[in-house]
Amino acid sequence: FKAYLTKTRYAYSRTWRIKPSVGIIVASGHTSDVFPEEWLQENKPVMLSKPFRSEDLLKTIRGVLNKRSS
Repeated sequence: FKAYLTKTRYAYSRTWRIKPSVGIIVASGHTSDVFPEEWLQENKPVMLSKPFRSEDLLKTIRGVLNKRSS
């Protein structure tokens, strides 16, 4: 599990360095409390808990896109 968190944080931070305006959604079967608090505060990811319904995914994507366009 630790490797999963490390890879997730690496991919997230690397993406933000390349294009800070990109919207990123972290979909995880784990609750956000398994992610280090420092990382959550620094990156403020949009979290989507698995399993999720397609309506929830669409709503989350729309929210991220709307935030980017405002």
